Amino acid sequence: MSITVAPPARPGTRYRWGVETLERGGGVARTYQDPACLRLRVSDPGDPSATEALLSDDGTVTVRSHCSPPALLVTGCGARLIPATPDTEATAELQPGDVLLLCSSGVLDSVPTGLGEILGWSPRRVANHEPRALLEHLMTGAERGATAVVRCADERTTARGHLEEDE
Repeated sequence: MSITVAPPARPGTRYRWGVETLERGGGVARTYQDPACLRLRVSDPGDPSATEALLSDDGTVTVRSHCSPPALLVTGCGARLIPATPDTEATAELQPGDVLLLCSSGVLDSVPTGLGEILGWSPRRVANHEPRALLEHLMTGAERGATAVVRCADERTTARGHLEEDE
């Protein structure tokens, strides 16, 4: 299990990202910080194609899906796949509390019911679920692959998606 909490990339930026990943059997989930965004790549062992999310400090995320499965974006209004089809890319604006789930092909092939079950959950249930529990649920039964949970946070919420407590 790996946890990355990225601070705002520029002074005065309201948003930051919380990323938690889980890898098994050589699966790869990596984050890379560059000046423009936080990059997240999720792939199977030895597979050059990956699902990549570019997390910008303005709250936008661009997901590129080559041959791999797309990401699942869960907002207060519902859930949808981005991009809608493989070998494309799509951009969405995330709000604090929104959740983006990524999994490699190996995970999706091993346990398609895990993602299907999460699709049936209410957006509030997904948003309030602990990231580690979501990752474990997605990986149940998978021997190889990688998954990631991305949360958008602002000055009122932690990067784990919870409201900050007033002291």
